[in-house]
Amino acid sequence: MEINNIYLEPSLIIDQTNRHEAYYHIYKYDTKEHIGNCGLRLDDTDMNSYLGNIEYEIFEPYRGFHYAKQACLLLGSIARDKGVHSLTITANIHNKASLHVIESLQAKFVHVVRVPKKCRLYRQKDRKLAVYQWNIEEKRNQL
Repeated sequence: MEINNIYLEPSLIIDQTNRHEAYYHIYKYDTKEHIGNCGLRLDDTDMNSYLGNIEYEIFEPYRGFHYAKQACLLLGSIARDKGVHSLTITANIHNKASLHVIESLQAKFVHVVRVPKKCRLYRQKDRKLAVYQWNIEEKRNQL
């Protein structure tokens, strides 16, 4: 499977001196179907230690085809272009699919954290998160 199975279309980009957030729709190249969404947060805030620098969502019918990993690789490339060397990625400790995606990127497990009540993830019923560090400079991950 090649990374060019998908492409990203910007839906919102905030690019200021101390803040960079970019959100994208994920599309399949061959059919132009909208298959999910993803985002990249490069600002250094307390909440990013819970939210992570990357987020992704693949719609139900498209899961299981490695699109989330491909989206992460594209987001990693965007972050590298901005001079970033490492990204934090988090996932609910019970979300096996997301944990598998993160581990397939060869991100290193750091620890498990409790989600504070002030974090939007708490409102989504997330209570514990696995935190990973992904060195995007180590090597270009391949599927």
